[in-house]
Amino acid sequence: MRNLEKKFTGYEFEIDIPDKENFDPEIAALEVIIITRDGKKYSANIVTKDYIPWVFEKNRETGECANGTCWGRKDNMILVRKMTPEDIKTSIDYFIKNLEIESYLTEIV
Repeated sequence: MRNLEKKFTGYEFEIDIPDKENFDPEIAALEVIIITRDGKKYSANIVTKDYIPWVFEKNRETGECANGTCWGRKDNMILVRKMTPEDIKTSIDYFIKNLEIESYLTEIV
């Protein structure tokens, strides 16, 4: 087992959904907290594929982000099909296996 896989073996993750009543798992952008076995915490920004066209249209209507001309995040993000625990875990597992997970995480100190 490689060091990165060992580091994340048995990890857990938490999803904080601020507005659970209006939450749409197909159109979402959330911060997910990943916790390793040794208690280290990392944040990952996870966005659904349908969130991007939605946010462009919203910004065009509201005038934000140069009237919907652009949209950006200051950090790396993971793009998922749906904001479900299954899709999030599958994505995290994939990036761990391919030694890429640390590119998408920010350590919480």
